[in-house]
Amino acid sequence: MIDVELNKVTKSFGKDRGIYDINIEVERNTKTLLLGPNGAGKTTILYLIYGILRPDSGYIKILGREPNIEMRKNDVYMLEELLIFIERATVREFIDFVKSLRYFNDQLFDLIDTFNINTNLKVYQLSSGLRRLLKISLALSSGAKVLLLDEPTSNLDIDNSKKVFSLIQQYDGTVIFASHDPEAINAAESIVHIRNGKLEYTEKRNKN
Repeated sequence: MIDVELNKVTKSFGKDRGIYDINIEVERNTKTLLLGPNGAGKTTILYLIYGILRPDSGYIKILGREPNIEMRKNDVYMLEELLIFIERATVREFIDFVKSLRYFNDQLFDLIDTFNINTNLKVYQLSSGLRRLLKISLALSSGAKVLLLDEPTSNLDIDNSKKVFSLIQQYDGTVIFASHDPEAINAAESIVHIRNGKLEYTEKRNKN
């Protein structure tokens, strides 16, 4: 079963910027890594799947449908969905607020404990790494059928990066993630190599 399909997708942002004629198929419940240098087009692909961007040509299907707002309420979640933190709120108050906007399952507070995030701290008191871990906790507890993660271990130390990639492997759903972290390869069952906006090749890896 294919959860995500990009068929001859092109999105241009001007001369030599964008992605061109991209074909990707992501099987259900697999973990797919988008791998390539800065500016290769990895983030553009994630935003196209999420539906923030629309392709200039070609088509995208996610769970058998075109990306749409309704799907983002339950079926699809992107790491940067909740971009704005309420700086003066405590972490607990911030979580209560975002839970009023969208469903998050009971794993949320287990993850926050795993990452040692103090929910009594004000959001502005969190380091960049702890903010990233808070977003990761929300993403992994979203219950989304398709999870999109752009550089999930950015600003994280080695130990927390390993924890995040282990949790990605265990996630009960389809995960598409972009990362420069060498550990990312170990969390992936499929690696899509992107360079200069074009797909070079797709590498399949053993699930073990």
